[in-house]
Amino acid sequence: MFAFNQFIIIAALTLLARDSLAIECTPENIPHRPVRKGHCFGFVTIVIADRAISQIVYNSDGTLDKTSRRVNYNYGECHISFDNDLGEDVTKTQIEQGFHRLFDKCQDYNGGNTYNEDVPTHFYFGNRELGTFQAWEPDYPAGVPSCDILDGGKPITQADCVQALASIPADAHGRLVGDDYQLTDHIEKRYRSCVVNVYTSDFSKLMVIKPDVEDNLGKTMDWCHEKCGVIRIPGGAEGPNGRAYVTLRNVKRGGCQEPRTPLRTK
Repeated sequence: MFAFNQFIIIAALTLLARDSLAIECTPENIPHRPVRKGHCFGFVTIVIADRAISQIVYNSDGTLDKTSRRVNYNYGECHISFDNDLGEDVTKTQIEQGFHRLFDKCQDYNGGNTYNEDVPTHFYFGNRELGTFQAWEPDYPAGVPSCDILDGGKPITQADCVQALASIPADAHGRLVGDDYQLTDHIEKRYRSCVVNVYTSDFSKLMVIKPDVEDNLGKTMDWCHEKCGVIRIPGGAEGPNGRAYVTLRNVKRGGCQEPRTPLRTK
């Protein structure tokens, strides 16, 4: 989950300078929600598979798969993110050592550094989401709809959402594709009152077949009625660290969609 509200506090460092990491920490943490190092990082001498960092999936040679350009996981109060927008060559050792240096300096503090357009690779850590964006948290269960009952937007006509999804083309394998009939990481379609978005969290290609998306959209509409909603589709992303989502919302309301900052290109 990206850091988009007051509960998510970020700490960041640069992997570009492999041996000299620019780390900044702040002592103003949330008193009852410290970012605990033990939740973020399984110690090297103990294999703890469910710690946040140890959930990252790597290739067999120990490198990070470049199809997943944005990686994020949770454990306990800890949320970690790693951005590799430009597809840098990164190893498991580099990632773990980078986070370890960060936590050694920041301990339970919150922190961050100023975003630098010249730095292609970033680590982040902070508190897990408890508010509006909780449905996008990495450990939020797949196949469970989430609705914004306080969305405040005009009612959504469910038939419009069905029509919007129906207008998305599919390839010979039944997978959703863009209007150019190429696999993509994000598809948006609008019809009258409804906007349907299907996308991946890591910017890898969507690998969802249309019947699965239809089933999950139907489940979300049944649960949310005329309100906006989101559901994670089991599997569905090309990247080993990605997740696939489908959202529906009113055309005049921006609820139930996670802001996705475009990938950097330089």
